[in-house]
Amino acid sequence: MGLPQIVLKWHRCSHRCIEKNILYTKYNMSKKNSPSLRLSNSAERLYRRTSKKSLEKKVFMQAAEKGYQRAIRRENAAKIIRRFMRRTTHRRKAEFLKSICSDAGVCIAFGTYADKIKKHFNGFTDFTYAQAPINRIGNISANGSANGSANGFANQITYENQDYQAHAVLKSTLQADSDNLWYEYMVGNYINKQNKRFPCFVETYGLYKYKNKETWQQMQNTSNADMTLLDDLMLLKRSKSMSLRESRSRRSRSREARSREARSRESGSRESGSRETSFQMLSIACEFSNDLAVLTQYLKGIEIIWNKLSEPNFVNEELLYVLFQIYVPLSLLKDNFTHYDLQANLFLYTPAKDKYIEYHYHLSETNVIVFKSQYIAKIIDYGRCYFKDEKSGIGSQLIYEALAEPKCNEPDYSNYYGLENGFKWLYKPDDESGMAANFWICSQIPNMSHDLRLLHIIKQQKPDLPYMQPDVVYNTKIGTPAVTETGLPSGKINNVQDAADHFIRQVQQAEAANKAFYERPGFTSLGQLHIYCNGKYKPMRFDKK
Repeated sequence: MGLPQIVLKWHRCSHRCIEKNILYTKYNMSKKNSPSLRLSNSAERLYRRTSKKSLEKKVFMQAAEKGYQRAIRRENAAKIIRRFMRRTTHRRKAEFLKSICSDAGVCIAFGTYADKIKKHFNGFTDFTYAQAPINRIGNISANGSANGSANGFANQITYENQDYQAHAVLKSTLQADSDNLWYEYMVGNYINKQNKRFPCFVETYGLYKYKNKETWQQMQNTSNADMTLLDDLMLLKRSKSMSLRESRSRRSRSREARSREARSRESGSRESGSRETSFQMLSIACEFSNDLAVLTQYLKGIEIIWNKLSEPNFVNEELLYVLFQIYVPLSLLKDNFTHYDLQANLFLYTPAKDKYIEYHYHLSETNVIVFKSQYIAKIIDYGRCYFKDEKSGIGSQLIYEALAEPKCNEPDYSNYYGLENGFKWLYKPDDESGMAANFWICSQIPNMSHDLRLLHIIKQQKPDLPYMQPDVVYNTKIGTPAVTETGLPSGKINNVQDAADHFIRQVQQAEAANKAFYERPGFTSLGQLHIYCNGKYKPMRFDKK
């Protein structure tokens, strides 16, 4: 009679332990009626050792059977624990996030646990955890400020999962020729990478299209909209919007195909159909430019910078450090990014009342600029920006070339290269007078001087500030041509690099005054924020106090 089949994995250990885990091993009776074991070397040595000690084979097999039963019980207990962990995943994550990050907006702003928070809410984009109501938070003016002239409107969406809350902003187009939100979303994808390095940007989550005009009107006209309206928002997938390089090569091939077909007097209908498929997302961006919406990061309690310029305490103690936060990153990105509308769309975010952030800007391995501030400066509205992602090759120039797509480029030139669909700032005039008439805004090319607009306006309002003494070279109120040469030796700020160099020196000189201001009673440290500017891509790091 054969012995029962036993599942064993032998392990060298004390004489009390025979097995460790589970492994399939057969036990059969040989012709001599003795067990023939297919065991590992350690198991065989253990078996022989027990035989030498005159331990009966039956006793040995009973011990093995008991070990097997213990292993089964352990495995069953482990299954119960695994089932419990799976059932309580979201609740445990929520409790963890609440314990280390009670305010989701603060952690997202600092980049700490931002990915975990987004994952907890499914990236915010599918509205699974969205809660009623949807709050209207004002119009978006042409200059980026809320409650201004008609250019767009914004709604705040609240998310809740296992009693943990977060927020996002849904920005919608108000007019067909307003800055195109598909383009703003494309810039936002580039900015999302920079947002991990520098705290002065906001994150973009997703791009949507309203399925019908009625939903768009209700979102615009209702202060507290119903949750069912979100069902009529179609998420436009990112994978489609990031396929421009492939579309460009297809367009090149299709031009050659059209030439061959023209020479042979054949129809080009098959080719044009393929071209339409390649530009599906861009076609939607042009044909439905008035029906687009973009979902972005929400920051609670933000203030527009213009409202703070009338406060002497802010101007004397904080404005210098806000400008530093803006112009140091812009100088580092000057070849790949220009905002082209940097003015009222600068906001100030205060993570916690009566708490300051200790900023550490690592300009090099040995040069670290340290200062304290209550505020995080935030640049929003990316609808007119120039950008170029060096890694992917996606950028403004490539997008402009793609605008030759028929839906964006009408045959009679009434909508030349998307001019009527919010792409007008991508158009490049032929001469200098045309550029001047366009305020030197051309989203196809970088302009390292244009973003001095913010500094130029502040200089006009506050000319006597000690850290604002150099002249800001800016031709008009709205724009200026690019000046690549430095003006600092002659006391002028010609571009964002000059601005960054100037404010670095001013912050270094004001180190003692800044330290003394925040050592007064009433202020406590929120933590240290490390920003790395030494040429290597390294995410910022926040060390909570």
